[in-house]
Amino acid sequence: MIMRYISTLILLFMLSSIGVNAQTSLKKSLSINRIELQDGNLYGSGAPSSEIISKLGLVNRNFKNFYSYWTFPYPSTTSISNLDGSITSKFTSTPIELTVTNKGQVLSLSLKNKSQYWIGIDVSSLNYNISYFSGDDLIPYSGEDFPKTLGTLFNFERGEYDYVLLPPHAQSEWDLFRIDGVQNGYDIIHNCIKNGSRMDFTIPIYIYKADPVTPELKNMKNKRVYQYAQHTPIKAKINYKGGYYKEGEAFHIHNDYINIVQSSHDMECAKLKFICNVLTSNQRIPSTKNKFGLEVYSK
Repeated sequence: MIMRYISTLILLFMLSSIGVNAQTSLKKSLSINRIELQDGNLYGSGAPSSEIISKLGLVNRNFKNFYSYWTFPYPSTTSISNLDGSITSKFTSTPIELTVTNKGQVLSLSLKNKSQYWIGIDVSSLNYNISYFSGDDLIPYSGEDFPKTLGTLFNFERGEYDYVLLPPHAQSEWDLFRIDGVQNGYDIIHNCIKNGSRMDFTIPIYIYKADPVTPELKNMKNKRVYQYAQHTPIKAKINYKGGYYKEGEAFHIHNDYINIVQSSHDMECAKLKFICNVLTSNQRIPSTKNKFGLEVYSK
């Protein structure tokens, strides 16, 4: 009888501990609205080169009679609910597929190359800005909320493997976090962001005429062994993986060798801008801290 009583107390204590320690986060997600292709200059926003337009079969579209832009042919978007409570938004077209998943304090991107050309991606970081419109009128965020509407996300491998090469039919996925988290919090979509806001991302891509990496693999033989970490709440160590490593058919190129696969090969650069709708709600879902100390959904 006494043992049963003690067992009951222990069970109640464990359940109450779980209830106290249970961690939840507001559910927030992104839905891809459209993709625009721009010229590859750092601050340019004009049309991509005629060669890229031709190779990828880009089509010209008009946005609400405000401006025209180039995008991929036969686009469509879908949303997928994941077991962890997150939602993946998927953009599909003839040359590429792009997915974006907000996982809490981590944003996951993936790109699949469906074209006949090799595609290079600068995965080091991702710049973004958030705006809110009432109809066609821009309603600016102001005051203390403004710094939370723009920023830069870093790849966890930034400074080491900043470049991914996708041969035809290959795909790659990478995770990013907010680099200014110490100053502005690590939430990518802060609680002050209104439902229906617009979130713009820009990432450089490179289109090659031929395989740029296979002839160079013999030159990527660095045997150094070390670990590195990023500016995350927990400085979790990541192992160096050599001059390059493969993820499926995709090549992740170490920064020591990016110049080799860029400078000596014929390629065209463009900026891939994807515009997303922000979806927020009062729904709370379970979350947990990953090894970097960042909060991620874990339904």
